[in-house]
Amino acid sequence: MFYDTVFREQPLRMAAQALPIHDVGSARSQLVWVLVGETIEPRQALAREILRGSLLQELVLVALAMGIVWLGVRRGLRPLHRLSATVAARSASQLDPIEHRDLPSEMKPLVHALNQYVDRLHRMLQARKRFFADAAHQLKTPLAVIQAESELALREPDGERVREHMRVLHGTVRHAAKGVQQLLSLSRLDPDSGYAPTLRDVPLDAAARAVAMEWVTVARRHRVDLGFDGEGAVLVRGQMELLQELTGNLIDNAIRYAGDGSTVTVRVAQEADDTALLQVIDNGPGIAAAEREDVFRRFYRGESGQGVEGTGLGLPIVREIARLHQATAGLDERPAAG
Repeated sequence: MFYDTVFREQPLRMAAQALPIHDVGSARSQLVWVLVGETIEPRQALAREILRGSLLQELVLVALAMGIVWLGVRRGLRPLHRLSATVAARSASQLDPIEHRDLPSEMKPLVHALNQYVDRLHRMLQARKRFFADAAHQLKTPLAVIQAESELALREPDGERVREHMRVLHGTVRHAAKGVQQLLSLSRLDPDSGYAPTLRDVPLDAAARAVAMEWVTVARRHRVDLGFDGEGAVLVRGQMELLQELTGNLIDNAIRYAGDGSTVTVRVAQEADDTALLQVIDNGPGIAAAEREDVFRRFYRGESGQGVEGTGLGLPIVREIARLHQATAGLDERPAAG
């Protein structure tokens, strides 16, 4: 057996073994204990040596592991550093897609997402450029008329002639203001603007009736018989303000192009398949079949629009609002079309 003890103030590690001893002459046997002791310094030195060796091995292994990890991470991040340098070196006007053929498969989703973002940014910039171009196109003539009429009014000594110039000036300003308002609305509704309406249940019949009431004064001024035909409550998922703007543009378009003394009817109905239908029906000359898609383009002024005051933006706004509501907008010559 083994045990620890102290001998002459020295700690020892002892080993004890019982051995039997036989006496030949007496034929008796005795049990003798053999004790062997050793100081603990050699054992402690051995333990320290083993510990130092283990720690040295662990340090070498940790250093090797850290070196391998560092090299692996450095090598793995090399494509990311190249991508970062490529993006940083791009100019503000460089919006072409980032090449990803030589990149690891793990990075391709990231590059694909970056390309999608760059594409959206490119479309937004194009929409902004388109808005500026449209604004310049829309305001160029009214501003020239305003300048000319104001100069003529300043030169006129006759008050009646001055008032005549001011009437023309007022009409031009009103036309330009409406054009700017429609341009801003169309820019906000552009597919590339990222605008998303807040949709909720809207009573389409009530919204259309309210807009028709607002246009009664304008209709009377043009001797237009403006009426409303509703077949009960019709609920749709939409945004009230946009649906009212759509209805107002349709009524405005009908009053302008149907002509004085015409009849315009705003009709709201629920189809057999639960589809909501909003129609603005007039008895005017109509639009030729070849132009029915063209009139939904910006600033289009076809044969039917010659001599009629307008901006050419009303129906494009109608189509964009319909698109945002997952609806369709179209023209037809039948009485059941709007």
